Parts: sequence; C-alpha cells; structure tokens
Amino acid sequence: MQTANCNWKVVSISHLAFNPSDMGETLKFYCDGFGFRKKALLTYADYEKAISENRELYVAAKTLGEKTGEIIDGMLRKFSSIRDMPWVMYLEIVPAQLLEVFYPMGNFIMPELFNEPGEERVGYSHLSLQVDNLKKAVKDLKNKGIMPTSDITFGPDFTWQCWFADPDGNRIELMEYTDKSLQIVGQKF
Repeated sequence: MQTANCNWKVVSISHLAFNPSDMGETLKFYCDGFGFRKKALLTYADYEKAISENRELYVAAKTLGEKTGEIIDGMLRKFSSIRDMPWVMYLEIVPAQLLEVFYPMGNFIMPELFNEPGEERVGYSHLSLQVDNLKKAVKDLKNKGIMPTSDITFGPDFTWQCWFADPDGNRIELMEYTDKSLQIVGQKF
C-alpha cells in the first residue's frame, strides 16, 4: 500500500525494541511462552566491525555532533573489554516481524545519544518502520518539515537506517532491508 501523498511506502512494522530488566526471563517469556524464535544475535564485536569496516557509518555517527563523536570514539576504546558480550537479540514473531531486545548494557550508548537519563532504561526503546526506499522517505519527510535526528547510516545488522522523533520525543527508526539484513537471513542457534 502506497503511503498517502508520498513516493515511498511503509512496508511494515519492522520491530519494536525493548530494554528488559532480565534477559533470561524475557527470552523465556517470549520464546517459550509465545513461541517467538531467536532470529539473530549481535555482539559488541559486530558493532565494532560495522563501524571499522564502514567508514561511512563511522563518519555519519560522528556528524551527529561533537559529543556524539566523543561517545563513538569512547565506545570503540571500550570494545576491547566487552567485544564478546551480547548486545541485541532479534526475536521473530512471524516472518519479517520482530521484537528487538537489548541485553543489559546493550543500549549503553543511547542515553548520551538521545538525551535520556544516564542509567540503564527498562521498557520501551523505539518503533522501527520498514520502508521500501529510505532515501525517498527521508527526503519526503524533510520536505514536510519532519527532520531526522540522524543521517542515513548502514547498521551492523546490514540495514540502512535513519532516526526521527515524534512530537513527544518517542524515537522512530526508518529501516530499509538489504539482501544481507539479519532480520531476513537470521543466524543459526
């Protein structure tokens, strides 16, 4: 379905993201209770690799501001001690519909990037909408006065993404999948 008055469309809700207080209990609840399937796991090493191999992602992250650049550089220094720790797990609800759950410390960069309180937040993180053409979507939204809070970047999950905030500050991620996106190809567990 074409999005009204747009030359691009929202394909689906890609995922809702949460920061659970107990990952084990969360996985048991959703996987054992509701039958969700573990689709993909990203570690900090995956994030580090994405930034080091995709200069474009690193430069885009640094352009979010001087403070963000310092955070990104600081993260890269910290990765040596946490690189094997899990960062985020994608749980498949039905094909192409996911729940993204961050491990404790999994969203440690978010407070500084999004002006949230400095301690780990439990609960809702963001809504992600899958779009068919991210560049067209961002251009169209800008033309309508809806400004992104980030540049378009290529993420460690092999997706193109750009961030916005609604009038109440709720974070919204627009995401365009590639043929290598972990949300599509998954991983073996």
